[in-house]
Amino acid sequence: MPDWKAPFKLYIYAYGEGLGSALHQVQIVNDKPYEGPICFISRQIKTTEARCGALPNTPDNPSHVPANAEPKSPIGGINITDVGTEFFEEIRERYKKDKNCNVLTSLLDKDCKDTALANSLDYI
Repeated sequence: MPDWKAPFKLYIYAYGEGLGSALHQVQIVNDKPYEGPICFISRQIKTTEARCGALPNTPDNPSHVPANAEPKSPIGGINITDVGTEFFEEIRERYKKDKNCNVLTSLLDKDCKDTALANSLDYI
């Protein structure tokens, strides 16, 4: 189980045929630090997506790299980001304020097939 008070590491990757990410955390196991996955997601790029271009390399793009910057990792490489507890607290607070998010989380969390709950969404 994750320790919500400890920082996380987010690994992201993309390559010609797929993309994914893994959320890791360093935890103490038998008095030794051990970095392990908390969750991961990965999928193959769809044919229609492969025909589209990437986001423009502008400052509003989360992966923006200035033209004169030294690249941190090669194309197709892995990017590592430390994610602090403030990030997850902010996400949880925003989830609580959004009715549709609460309904979707309930549907996914319980592997629920409750059509009445699904129909209570404001829009889809």
